[in-house]
Amino acid sequence: MDARLIRHIDDPFDGAMNMAIDQALAESVDQGAAACLRLYRWKSPTLSLGYFQQYDDRQQHPWSADLSVVRRSSGGGAIVHDAELTYSLSIATPKSRHGADLTIYATVHNAIIETIAAIAMQTARRFADSGWLPLAADNAFLCFERRTDEDLVVSGYKIAGSAQRRVGRAILQHGSILLQTSPAAPMLPGLQCVSGKSCDPAQFADHLTATLSKALDADTSPAELSAAETTRAAEIAAARFSSPAWTHRR
Repeated sequence: MDARLIRHIDDPFDGAMNMAIDQALAESVDQGAAACLRLYRWKSPTLSLGYFQQYDDRQQHPWSADLSVVRRSSGGGAIVHDAELTYSLSIATPKSRHGADLTIYATVHNAIIETIAAIAMQTARRFADSGWLPLAADNAFLCFERRTDEDLVVSGYKIAGSAQRRVGRAILQHGSILLQTSPAAPMLPGLQCVSGKSCDPAQFADHLTATLSKALDADTSPAELSAAETTRAAEIAAARFSSPAWTHRR
């Protein structure tokens, strides 16, 4: 399988454009473009709300009160995008499939586990296999204080979580890998704090690219957004992710 690799680590976008680019890439894949792995950071610390969360619920988390806010098109809890690496994978699936694709979840998370083992420590595992009890309720405001079977935990702390949505025949899966502790979420120790090992985002991205490409049997080539994808992302950002009506819809 051919796949594109797009990195926006040293030249990050704001929250609205990050979410819009993910959507535009998924639309491209739905229309026949090659699969795309995107690894990125955020122009400034940003709080992303899950699609179904109430905007006013952010009052539960005063540490992030001063951050800009964007609402994702995927579900789950809120994420403080600061001391982390975000990824998205847009990949085509058979037209007959509907709902979540657990195989993609497992493939991506196993690649993250292998990357954590190579860079930091050997103890990352799926929450379902970890033997740890949840640290918070399933409906906690922050994603990293919730637990699902596919989440990755290290020493009882959630380090990575993902969400999916379908865009036609494409699956868009994006997620966050908590590398360090953010002042806007001091209750969440990142991988560096838990492991005692330095966790550089670019180095982590390099390892994850190699590991996930092998797992997907993908010939991954560095790429940039096409002109059409750039234009489409700007349209989506303006119409949806930058819109107060979208952000405050719940």
